[in-house]
Amino acid sequence: MVHQAELADFTERMTQKIKQIPNEYRDSSKYSLVLETLQNSVYQLNEEELRELFANLFASLTDRQKNQDITPRYVYILSQLGLKDALLLKELVTQDDNELYYVREVNVTDGKIGSSTKQILYLHQTGKILEDVDSSMNVLESLGIIKFTNLVEEVLDDENSDAEMRKKLKSHLFDANELDANSNLELLNSKAIITSFGRAFLNCVVAPF
Repeated sequence: MVHQAELADFTERMTQKIKQIPNEYRDSSKYSLVLETLQNSVYQLNEEELRELFANLFASLTDRQKNQDITPRYVYILSQLGLKDALLLKELVTQDDNELYYVREVNVTDGKIGSSTKQILYLHQTGKILEDVDSSMNVLESLGIIKFTNLVEEVLDDENSDAEMRKKLKSHLFDANELDANSNLELLNSKAIITSFGRAFLNCVVAPF
């Protein structure tokens, strides 16, 4: 159920964003998608982060500089997102490039993988480490925002990663005693990228307006 305060906040966000669009770039050609956006937003207005994304999409649809490539798919994606998904999108938009490190630490003995840590997402440009993103990564993959590019996890080594990055990841995943006591620890990366569609979506819907 949408409360009056949440609806008022959403309306105010849309109004302020549209005010930022110069008059010469305002465009009503996507009116049908504007209506669809409003209809779908009703079910998502309980969370501030989702109100912000819907307000961004609404404003982008009325901006000739941004709306040419926006399709109903954008509205559908927003309608499928939960709060955690929206928060992850806000982190991804801070990345200037599209490469993502989705990493776990494993104990390898005689070429066989033994115990393993949980997976974490490392944003190499900001240095942020994000935990508990498994569900959101699956959601974003299903919606075409990200794509896993290798069928088999790759070992992070000097050829494909920075030594300081690996040190930071290991320190996060294991405490110092575990690192010193075990020489068979390796970092495995489920390599992922932000797709070209995903980047366009981030620029229109997630980037600050």
